[in-house]
Amino acid sequence: CPKLDGITDPSQLPQEGMWYEVHAPGSVSIKEGGDLWSYPHLAQKAVFKQLMTARAGIVVKKLASQRIPIDVECKVCDRSRGYEEHLGADKHWRTLHEKFIPDGQSVEAVRHLIWQS
Repeated sequence: CPKLDGITDPSQLPQEGMWYEVHAPGSVSIKEGGDLWSYPHLAQKAVFKQLMTARAGIVVKKLASQRIPIDVECKVCDRSRGYEEHLGADKHWRTLHEKFIPDGQSVEAVRHLIWQS
């Protein structure tokens, strides 16, 4: 996806319905086509909680500040309340491992199933 620096408000994005990178990734794979164990935030619960909670906070604050506030919900888990707290939670980490990214599965191959669109 295209990288855009300096975007502080979603209304500044050039096009709707398209993904843009406005913050550098919090974690990247240590090998091309890597499975969940190749990503530090997917391999370790503590790292996952730290990185995902911080990133969820950014999303929640930006969307809540819109003229018409947008409330984000998790589309990966069956139930979730409080996106900012939920995204880094053990339940979300387990659901990703069990339902979407089993051992040996390339994260890149299933990324489109996980990202909320």
